[in-house]
Amino acid sequence: MAEEEKPEENKPEFKEGEFDEHTSYSFLFFLIAGATLFVTLWAFWDDEYSRRGYKTYQEAFFKEQYAIAETEWKNINKEIASTENEINIKLEEEQNKLGDNDSYLDLVEEVRLKQIALDEKKEQKKFAGSRVDEAYYYYKKAMHEGENYDVEKATLHSLEDAVKGFDPVIAEKQKILQEAENRLLKVKANQLNLEKQLADLTRKKTQLELTMDYYKPFPFFWRPAEILQTVIPGFGVNSFKEIIYRVDRCMTCHISYQDEHYKDFEQP
Repeated sequence: MAEEEKPEENKPEFKEGEFDEHTSYSFLFFLIAGATLFVTLWAFWDDEYSRRGYKTYQEAFFKEQYAIAETEWKNINKEIASTENEINIKLEEEQNKLGDNDSYLDLVEEVRLKQIALDEKKEQKKFAGSRVDEAYYYYKKAMHEGENYDVEKATLHSLEDAVKGFDPVIAEKQKILQEAENRLLKVKANQLNLEKQLADLTRKKTQLELTMDYYKPFPFFWRPAEILQTVIPGFGVNSFKEIIYRVDRCMTCHISYQDEHYKDFEQP
């Protein structure tokens, strides 16, 4: 009797020991990636907000300080807007007038060249001083080695005299430059006066702008919170008769404790 034919077993499409590349694990990878992202976001939130409660109080303080400065800035800006615009117009006219004045431009160039001449003499004095340092080294070297150092000593004194010789030249150059700068300042008197008026007018406004930038340095981002503390020296003495220091960090949450404006605010 003929042997019954055995059904063929389903053979895998990959060899033994090889990875099954036909099975998709994309959904598993998606779940793992999603879980990792969730845990990362949770850890960030927990560390930044849940575990650090002082950040909430400091951010509220920053926002209030910013709002106070912004309100005052708007009021001041409204008060000085017309005067500021008027001064800016006059200042622009004065700058244009000076820019078209050939004698003024020649005077500016004269001051620039005299400043260069003064700086060159100062640099030459520095180089001469370097040569003095070199000569002093060789003078001391010859002295310590017991050699005849008359030549080195004479060279040193000669170079020192050369350095001193620059002093009257520099003083004269400085005097010439000062005289030219005074003439330039007289020509620019109106412009400088307008610039001073504008600076005085906008000083408080500028200070408030700096305050707002301090509490909100970037759009949509407030100033980072931080641990605030004060060290209390001489808190006590340990068993070894050493002074113990303590740190008080209450001000980290009670950041506005010195400002009466916050007396009715919710306290930490």
